[in-house]
Amino acid sequence: MRRRDEVSLLRAITEVRDLQRAAAEMEAARAAAALREKNEAKSEVERARQSSEECWLNAVQGPAIRLEIVPLWSAQMVHESESARRAFADAEAASAELKRRAADWHAAVARRDAAGALAREAAKDEQRRRDEATLQESADCHTRPRRIP
Repeated sequence: MRRRDEVSLLRAITEVRDLQRAAAEMEAARAAAALREKNEAKSEVERARQSSEECWLNAVQGPAIRLEIVPLWSAQMVHESESARRAFADAEAASAELKRRAADWHAAVARRDAAGALAREAAKDEQRRRDEATLQESADCHTRPRRIP
């Protein structure tokens, strides 16, 4: 009876490990989605910065430039450069988070597989013990001396 409890306990542990694996997989998927969003934002900010830089260069290389616009354009370039720097940092952080979540997911899969293998092995052992007990009982029945009435 105790072995049967152990097999059922191992099966329950396997189910819990499977839930943990599913949760880790969802977290990894969320991290991947966040990374995609951060990369898109980074690309958009970088395009805006490059566009502003091109406009600035075109204005400076032109025949005349209004001096009152220069500080505004400079402030805009500083702002966009800072935004690009933050976007790059956010994308790097999201990438690191995805790597961590993916590692967690792979670890959860390995734990689930190990628990499943242990539960299957315990079930096989339990079945083997029952089969051996049945065979022993059958052999005992055939080797006992029969009483003839």
